[in-house]
Amino acid sequence: GALTGVFIHVPGILEATFQALEVLFNIHWDAGEWRFRLALDAWIVYVGMVFAYATLKFNENKLHEHALWSLVIKPALAIISCLALWWYFWFELSQPNKQAYTVYHPYISWIPIVAFITLRNATVFLRNTTSGLFEFVGKCSLETFIGQFHMWLAADSKGFLIVITEPS
Repeated sequence: GALTGVFIHVPGILEATFQALEVLFNIHWDAGEWRFRLALDAWIVYVGMVFAYATLKFNENKLHEHALWSLVIKPALAIISCLALWWYFWFELSQPNKQAYTVYHPYISWIPIVAFITLRNATVFLRNTTSGLFEFVGKCSLETFIGQFHMWLAADSKGFLIVITEPS
């Protein structure tokens, strides 16, 4: 994580890396754009690793068999998750613009993910229920992402491709 932070945030490292790629392989990448994209989700990987490790330890120590798990801890986690989702969406929507939110995103983007996972696993009913909308979006999200960046946007996502012009 520290090396990732250094690679992303210390000026000169990305620039030197991209300069070497340009000399060796004729690759022309914008270090500023890469820094922005990498910094947006730099820490979520490590949050995922911590939660994966915690899940392994949770199962290894059979904490779900503890007497307080179903009576107190599980309902408390569900309530905390609902509050976390409410706070996250309130915070996101209360920002004056996208740039203001982007400053916080790398540090708080894990909140809705963990909250959704916690709520999803809170009851057997929720675990066995699917959303038709989310299922549809999941089936085509890669395609829409590729379409967004490769068909509709131009100039490294700074321009918009115009397919139909004024008829002559």
